[in-house]
Amino acid sequence: MNEKQGSAPGRGRPARKKVVKKIDLRLPEELYAGIADQLERYERLRTCKEQVAYRQRLLRTAQQFTDVGLAKELDQLLGQSGEINRSEFIRLVLRTGLTTLESLHAKCQNRNE
Repeated sequence: MNEKQGSAPGRGRPARKKVVKKIDLRLPEELYAGIADQLERYERLRTCKEQVAYRQRLLRTAQQFTDVGLAKELDQLLGQSGEINRSEFIRLVLRTGLTTLESLHAKCQNRNE
C-alpha cells in the first residue's frame, strides 16, 4: 500500500545526519585545514607519548590561526578526555569570529606588526 512514499527502497527515505558537514562547507578551507588534518592524525594515534607530541603541534597551529583563547579551549578539551570531538572543534572555530578569509588575514597581519 505505502510502497511509493519515498525515493529510497524499503521504508521510505532514510534520515540524513550531515550537520557537521554543512558547517564544514560554510568555513573557508584555509582557516582550519591544518588543524583539522592534525586532528585526524591525533585521533589515530595510540600511545600517550605520540598524542602529547601531536597535541603540542595542534596547539601551535591553533595559535597561528587564531587567538590564544581557542588554543586554551582546545587544550582543555584535549586534556579532559584525550580525544576531541570534531563538531566541538568546529564550534570553537566558529565562535572566534574568524569565518572569512579577510578576518583571518587581518588577524595574522595584526599579529605580525
